Amino acid sequence: MAPRRRYCCARGSLAALVLVIGVGLGATGCSAAGTSTPVDPAPSASSTDSGAAETPAAARLEALTAEETAVFAAARSAIREQPGLEVAFDVTESGASAITGSAEVSGDLLSWRGSFLVGAFALDLVQLGDTLWVRGPDAYWASYGADAATIAEIDGKYLVFTGTEAQRMVAFADLTSFLQALESSREAAAPERVVTGEHSGMLAVSVAGQEQRFALDAETPWIDRVEADLGAQVTSLVTLDPLPEAPRITRPDAADVSSVRLPLPAEQ
Repeated sequence: MAPRRRYCCARGSLAALVLVIGVGLGATGCSAAGTSTPVDPAPSASSTDSGAAETPAAARLEALTAEETAVFAAARSAIREQPGLEVAFDVTESGASAITGSAEVSGDLLSWRGSFLVGAFALDLVQLGDTLWVRGPDAYWASYGADAATIAEIDGKYLVFTGTEAQRMVAFADLTSFLQALESSREAAAPERVVTGEHSGMLAVSVAGQEQRFALDAETPWIDRVEADLGAQVTSLVTLDPLPEAPRITRPDAADVSSVRLPLPAEQ
């Protein structure tokens, strides 16, 4: 099975996290094939068996005070005020790791470079604006339909994607869209404070049965960690750290870039 169909727009990907943060995008998720489909709602306190041990208390969330709301807004705005960011994330499905990775992101959030493990495939990605460079093992390109001759021509080098093909290739780790949605206050759902259970003290936003939680450093202020329960035993963890200086993100050396243009399979 091609990794694009499994991971490119899976509910555990950053594309799915953007949907939880940005209410304006509606209560839709991404199917394995990349088309929009309704999100299956996760069990809520009102719909689960009242006798189940894991059922959360009904009063586990409290509205934020005006001061807390202002601190959270300041923490979000601080994301774009840094010279750069280091972002790491881990997605698990049914307890097994599906996607892990880390990247350095420019202060304007438009460029980044990182390394990722997507299933069994180790990938290196560089994004500059709407251009994406991807380097992966032979088996990764074979899963996209590349034959032996094409793989030999790629020779372990980066492939270049632009426009909509770049968007499709990077959807599983779309750091730009994720961070832009996180720092924007225009489409954000109103968070509440978790007051009971293992996530006590975190801020939570629930959209379409999915919950996203923020670990907030109120003194800085800064969002240290973003967690999400995306249903179907899919969980995501993203950590954010400011960089002391702007990262140097450049296109790969020409000698490391293949001239092969690999057409992506048509979306189904």
